[in-house]
Amino acid sequence: MSEERTVNTIYPIHTCLFTALQFHGRELLSLGMSNKWLWFENHFNMSFPEFIKKYQQSNVAVAFEIEYIQPFDFFDAKTFDVSISKVRLRQKDSVFEFHHEFTANNIIFARVALYWRILMLSGDDALTAHPGPLGKELIQLFLPEEIDPSRTVRAVSKQLCEIEAEGQLITENYSNFTLFRHQCEVADQWSFVELPTLASAGREQLIISLEDDPENLSSTMGIPIKNIVAKLSCPFFLFDEGRVRTRAYLLNNQPVFVHHIFNISRADTLAAVVVESF
Repeated sequence: MSEERTVNTIYPIHTCLFTALQFHGRELLSLGMSNKWLWFENHFNMSFPEFIKKYQQSNVAVAFEIEYIQPFDFFDAKTFDVSISKVRLRQKDSVFEFHHEFTANNIIFARVALYWRILMLSGDDALTAHPGPLGKELIQLFLPEEIDPSRTVRAVSKQLCEIEAEGQLITENYSNFTLFRHQCEVADQWSFVELPTLASAGREQLIISLEDDPENLSSTMGIPIKNIVAKLSCPFFLFDEGRVRTRAYLLNNQPVFVHHIFNISRADTLAAVVVESF
């Protein structure tokens, strides 16, 4: 079996990459997406615009998993590395699976897995698309060991079952938002990289709304997150109205926040679920 085809990029440290506690989840996702297309450039000689224009295909994020491995903050290094450790074409050629590692001082401080549903475009200027398999011409560019027809297992569903079965529900809160263009990508649909910020805003609004805090949920304002997992199931479009339902649980004596994001403008459809674990 041949070695995994990888790609590695070095970036400088700057303040906007971090919160007061850790590397931004949003930035991990954005950098992961950039390195994904660098992988395609290096190994397939293909850019994202070419994927759309020449092959009439696209992809949309359907799930991600962020794991913070080691503490890492602004003053710990001058630079950091983003590398792709594994790539798979999954679910009968319908899902891209990319695994990313974030390293500083030769120590991995975060891992990210991104799952992308492959789309077939209709050819209009609005980039209208529907789910479909990758074209045969592109499948041939993958190595045999990079193709896995089995279904992906999403972490959110597994975690939700455990939290709801074994966790203790403490409280919940609702917050509304409007999707503005700064939260969108090129097709005026929501950018998936904003999900960690919507979740953290929901958690912080829940905390500041508390009159009593017997379980000390406010302590999470000073604790780095360990894991963020999410799944996406419905798009948001520019100016759509949304609602975040945030529920706080205790699981094994540790706080866990579950965020259900609903698209009010589209029949209150569940659009995404995000789980933050501390």
